[in-house]
Amino acid sequence: VRGAGPPRHGGRAMAASSTESREIRALSACLTGVVLVLAAKLDLSREDEVDQVRLKLSAMLLASAWAGPLTVVAGFYAYPGHWRVLQPFAGGGGFVVLQAVGWMLYALSMFSLLVVLANAAVIADEQSSGNA
Repeated sequence: VRGAGPPRHGGRAMAASSTESREIRALSACLTGVVLVLAAKLDLSREDEVDQVRLKLSAMLLASAWAGPLTVVAGFYAYPGHWRVLQPFAGGGGFVVLQAVGWMLYALSMFSLLVVLANAAVIADEQSSGNA
């Protein structure tokens, strides 16, 4: 995308873009922390709390959905003029493999959250009938 990202010249502009990049990465890490805390407190064993489970799953899904794109935006600010969203097979073999694995895990986690969110009531029903 042309014109996207911070200014590409000037010492103060570079320092500001570096600070913004760290702030965006910190926000992404906080969103990931929110997902982990909600996952630790997720309880599907009670039928009467299906709405609360759906709310927690929805928050986890939204936080996870924002974490990846925020990291991409941070790349624009951290490496102005050098960062592109699509960099197929650029950066060495190790980087390419880690990127592929990372994006596959991201897609798997998003898909898993969607499946559990769509089936929260069914899971709660099965667990409550199994405990009876």
